[in-house]
Amino acid sequence: MYPTDTVKSKMQADSITNPRYTNFMDCVRQTYKEGGIRSFYKGVGVCSFRGALTNAGGFYAFEEFRRYIEKKYSNRQWKKIIEFYFYILKIK
Repeated sequence: MYPTDTVKSKMQADSITNPRYTNFMDCVRQTYKEGGIRSFYKGVGVCSFRGALTNAGGFYAFEEFRRYIEKKYSNRQWKKIIEFYFYILKIK
């Protein structure tokens, strides 16, 4: 997924009045000429790290929310609340 994101980002950042790339494949060719295969993966480490932190934060928030609900409500009630939470987030 990352190489296509690199090309997409380059094309989005390209000038409208004086475009450097004529189409997607032209951008791929020029990018490869400039830096080889590695140029498609510049910044992948930072993006992966950011994604890992974001997902970890989401899991942590969910677990804390679940613990809070378990303490506050009886077992049957908290299951209904969790189901409602998933319904709101459209994860169900």
